[in-house]
Amino acid sequence: MRNTLSVGCLSASLFFLALPAYPQPSQPLSGATDVELSQASTNSTVLLTRVNLNESLYPGRDLPYRTVINIGTYQRLVAVGVLTDWWQKRPTQIRIYEFRNGRKGALIGTGQFPTYLDRVCGLRFNRKCQVPDRRGSGTALLPVRINSTTNPSAIVVEIDGLLSRENEYVILKGINVYGRR
Repeated sequence: MRNTLSVGCLSASLFFLALPAYPQPSQPLSGATDVELSQASTNSTVLLTRVNLNESLYPGRDLPYRTVINIGTYQRLVAVGVLTDWWQKRPTQIRIYEFRNGRKGALIGTGQFPTYLDRVCGLRFNRKCQVPDRRGSGTALLPVRINSTTNPSAIVVEIDGLLSRENEYVILKGINVYGRR
């Protein structure tokens, strides 16, 4: 399990382990810009934090993958988007927890992705995934809605499962955190 971190649209259906020590939370990007989520219910949704990872995660060695993301000041979270491979090197489970007082707290979002989704690529992550990469189609975004009335300043993101065993690993490009200010 790797916990390395370098700081750097919404459609999906929606577990508890003792964890080792957490890494220091990432720092939020300054000047986050408005983002149009593919099926967002409001235009006040903004990108709060983007974490660039570019990791290859192997089952039994790196999965489940856990990381803490600092959001900064308390924000109303809407969704977390996991940026991954355009084809089969994707995770099948994503869980989001509050992170309070140095510990994992309440589960606030979960996503199951047991099958290939083809309309999670493109510039707005609502296009068909294809290669060669045409206008952002080489990266998929797997979204998880946040179901919480609290406004955590940091979250734990857990990623597990492998969509295609033949491909042997998950490509994790990054994590986006969306909210309302």
